[in-house]
Amino acid sequence: MTDGSVLSRRRARAMLNAQPVDEDRGYGYGIYRVRLPSTAAVYGHRGGTPGFSCLGLTTDTGRTIVLYQNSLDTALTLDWNNPFTTATLP
Repeated sequence: MTDGSVLSRRRARAMLNAQPVDEDRGYGYGIYRVRLPSTAAVYGHRGGTPGFSCLGLTTDTGRTIVLYQNSLDTALTLDWNNPFTTATLP
């Protein structure tokens, strides 16, 4: 998406130009920048509705993970820093 094949490079840069939300997170146009203990920064988005939640993350080096969770408990959402992201994004 950021190589110009889907969006123009200018729009992709705007999405990745995250403004600080707090010490570990920033937000661009629909994309979060998150600092995880295992890597410098990842970019992605998460969301869900009652019954499921999902999380998609990618690194600057092109490693991408997508997590999907079924749950009827809306309090059980996928956190940015979970065992799966820390194990797969060294």
